Amino acid sequence: MKESSIKIFKAGAYYRLSDEDEGVSRFEKSESGSIANQKILIKDFLKDKTDIVLCGEYTDDGVSGSSFHRPDFDRMMEDIEAGLINCVIVKDLSRFGREYIDAGNLLERVFPSLGVRFISINDNVDTLYGMDSLMVAFKNIMNDAYCRDISIKTRTNLAVKRKHGEFIGPTTIYGYEKDPNNHNKLIVDDYAGHIVQTIFLWRIQGMSCYSIANKLNDMGVLAPYEYKMKRGIGYYTPFKQKEDGMWTAVTVRRILENENYTGTLVQGRWTTANHKVKKRIIRDDDQCTKVENTHEALVSKRDFELVKKTLALDTRNPTGEDTCYPLSGMLTCADCGATFQRRPRKVDGKLYVYYDCQEYQSSHRKRCSSHAVREDKVEELVLKAIQCQIDVLLVMDECLKQLDLTMLMEIDRNRLNKQIAMHTADVEKYRGMIKNLYEDLFSGVITKDEYVSFKEEFEIKVKSAEKGLIDAKIELNNVENKSSRHYKWVEHFLKYQNVTELTREMVIELVDAIMIYDKNHIEIVLAFQDEYEDAVNTLREMMNREEVAACG
Repeated sequence: MKESSIKIFKAGAYYRLSDEDEGVSRFEKSESGSIANQKILIKDFLKDKTDIVLCGEYTDDGVSGSSFHRPDFDRMMEDIEAGLINCVIVKDLSRFGREYIDAGNLLERVFPSLGVRFISINDNVDTLYGMDSLMVAFKNIMNDAYCRDISIKTRTNLAVKRKHGEFIGPTTIYGYEKDPNNHNKLIVDDYAGHIVQTIFLWRIQGMSCYSIANKLNDMGVLAPYEYKMKRGIGYYTPFKQKEDGMWTAVTVRRILENENYTGTLVQGRWTTANHKVKKRIIRDDDQCTKVENTHEALVSKRDFELVKKTLALDTRNPTGEDTCYPLSGMLTCADCGATFQRRPRKVDGKLYVYYDCQEYQSSHRKRCSSHAVREDKVEELVLKAIQCQIDVLLVMDECLKQLDLTMLMEIDRNRLNKQIAMHTADVEKYRGMIKNLYEDLFSGVITKDEYVSFKEEFEIKVKSAEKGLIDAKIELNNVENKSSRHYKWVEHFLKYQNVTELTREMVIELVDAIMIYDKNHIEIVLAFQDEYEDAVNTLREMMNREEVAACG
């Protein structure tokens, strides 16, 4: 045979390494050692091949083989369709791909129809001389099974780390950085952490997310994405809002809603159906893994709940102002439950400001009656209610300081031991119910759907009881160590004892609700009502005991 009659194949060498294989970071630009080894193997193979010319190299470094949607693999397929190459060479079938259905389709249908020769060096496969389809299919199935096994092991390992409070993300949230001595632990980034604390403070003071974003931009504060990039931290986010990297209301709100800033590590919010499906699924809040006190908190749990409260309120900032009015979103109609809106009115040439039922104002049918109240009057009533509560708490705090600490600890022990016994009983009861459900399902007493529904309901109750049990045990431990301030909530009121003007921050922190029946009937529900009643009962019980002891 003459040399000129030999068909020359234009080959494309394909190399691949996944993160699971070598732990390749998406931000590493250098090729891994395994990619280099694949290149050496393929080029050594081609040294004595006179019928193959290497026309292209395609590398997917740090890309999983569970899918054939890969950047350089797609580029190789485009070159095949364009006629630039008609031969594909790989080290072995696992480098080509670990998804056996698509791999089989490519090797047995797509490549033959396009006249493409396929060579897998280590598997001794060369379609020019025929291919043992059964052997190739078996190897592809084994590769797919390996990929599935690695995925399960990886998911299990990550789940264990999450439950132990270890941080497993590639990058940290704004305000934290990885501990250089332990990358599974978060430490505070002093600069960004201060910005986060400021954002929470401004929100409690009445600023909208939009106003906070504008103020940060005016101050020249870098948005999270740009801040991380400037510090040289490889960072990807699907939430980048603007190309110029400015702060936005969405960015601010996302920070305000992130529970991680309270010192509670929340992970596992995103997942996928399996290793073959890359579309991300958002889990419900109760399905996430939460571990408390894993890192230093930037905001207290109390402040986080206050901000959560403000985000749920229907408020608008006045034109040209950064903050909303003290009572914005706080007034509720006692009849229909609608929020009250602030409305200026002119009466005899004089401007008055009223709050009125939104349902009455916006409904053509006037589905609710007018409950108009003057802004200055209701603000005065709220301020007086807070000041009266502060006066009472000052006296109560002084009385408690004079009472016997041992007696107070005894009352606390009794109360907490009762709570522990109650929660323990609830945990055992609902676990028993879950156990009995399977027997009911097996015996046909309930259907499968009823089993799933009841099981979910009982599991939620078990989690709630377990949380109450843990909280009670922690509080009891603090009592035994004499390290707790039994009435620490009082401090939230006492810090405003010298304030003479109602502020947004004061209202958000000390008022739970304001119900308007009419202008002469207004119900103001202050914060910590349960704690206040508990303190009054404790004080009454302790004083009764002292009287009995004195009489005896």
